[in-house]
Amino acid sequence: MSYWKSTLFLVVLLLSIGCSNSGPQSGQYDLIASEKTLPSWDHIEIVPFEREEVPHYQYWVKKATTQGEYENLWDAFGFEKQMPYTNFEEKDVLFLGVHESGSCPYEIEKMELLSDDGAIKVQLIGPSDVEACTDDATPRTFLIGLAKEKFKNVEDAIIVQGGTETKVPIN
Repeated sequence: MSYWKSTLFLVVLLLSIGCSNSGPQSGQYDLIASEKTLPSWDHIEIVPFEREEVPHYQYWVKKATTQGEYENLWDAFGFEKQMPYTNFEEKDVLFLGVHESGSCPYEIEKMELLSDDGAIKVQLIGPSDVEACTDDATPRTFLIGLAKEKFKNVEDAIIVQGGTETKVPIN
């Protein structure tokens, strides 16, 4: 009998550890999708924000707060996979488009809410061996689910790319 109690305790412990979400996201944001795509010329209304200073990074940042906006932006950004379900009573979706090296794709290393600034800070990271990266510019769009109540007053995204911070208005 004690074998079953021990086994049950172990299973419950493993499930509680595996299901806990105590990391940096803590239900505030999550990566919904990421594809090598950006808006096409057919969607000229979605223009990139370009840094005035060197490096002249470009960012496409849009927020969907309804299912209709989500579907329109999903199509405009040219995603090929099936559109993931999002509950818009709980979350909004941030579309974040960048250029990256074709051989060194970006990942989101960290995100944080800067409540004093009304901004969300997104830190992108690529492989550390920069000599192995090609100098081409290929597209990448991240879809980030944001807890609606937590991020409702966020108006800007501060994107950290290559050690450079850029403040981009969220349209």
